[in-house]
Amino acid sequence: MVAEEFDVRKVILGEPAAIPNSIDPANVCDINSEGDGSACWMEIANSPGCYVWNPQLNAKESVTWSGTCTDDLAVGKGTLTWSWWMERRLAPSLKVQHVGEGQILHGKQEGYWVIRHRGFDEGAVSEGEMVDGQRHGKWLMRYRSGETRSLHY
Repeated sequence: MVAEEFDVRKVILGEPAAIPNSIDPANVCDINSEGDGSACWMEIANSPGCYVWNPQLNAKESVTWSGTCTDDLAVGKGTLTWSWWMERRLAPSLKVQHVGEGQILHGKQEGYWVIRHRGFDEGAVSEGEMVDGQRHGKWLMRYRSGETRSLHY
């Protein structure tokens, strides 16, 4: 399914799109959850019926993908945007986005990725390798202030 197509059942009738056979239904994200940090398959908001691996579920999270989908999984090069609301005790909720550019293989991020942070850590950029949908090895985080951090996964 390409990004321009949509599942009529979901858009018009409000029914969920069918889960691809390659995905265990027990591993599909509950987008209404409070976000327990678990890993799961998430349906792409701008491409219903297409899924991507979410390595850490946040509360009320959504994802968009600029690339293509093959066999109901995100594939190829593109921009992956994770969005969620961060609840804060003494301030209004904050919309957070991680906008990543890189490659996806069989629905999971793979290879070198550059991620731009919006909201929390506004203006920061992190970059490094992804293996099987997870950050792997050394990552570099550059903050707007000019400070840098080396992170290891």
